[in-house]
Amino acid sequence: MDTKWLESFDSGVRQSIQKLVGGPLQDTAWWQATVGVRCGGLGLRAAVVLMWPAFLGSRLVSRPLMQETANHNAEAGLAPESLFMDKLDERTKRAVECFWSCCRMVPDPRSLRCVG
Repeated sequence: MDTKWLESFDSGVRQSIQKLVGGPLQDTAWWQATVGVRCGGLGLRAAVVLMWPAFLGSRLVSRPLMQETANHNAEAGLAPESLFMDKLDERTKRAVECFWSCCRMVPDPRSLRCVG
């Protein structure tokens, strides 16, 4: 999946924070800004990091509705239920694989723990 527009959005957020603080942020300062407030950060979230979890969450939550739609299509004689659901599950599986491959690029969350 192309993440250029998400990276552009995140860059815009970072530039806005830099304008607010009056200078450039080092990468470590930016990562701290993306940590929750309770952990000493600003609570900002990077869109590029949240993309896959948000997408996969929407797929899982909407699956029962998709199952119902597939059943209605099958009852109407439009398409077999398995055709629809197999394709949905195949695409979800590919998204999960992409998510895990993308996770390797994100810093280990244990390095961003709250202290104290």
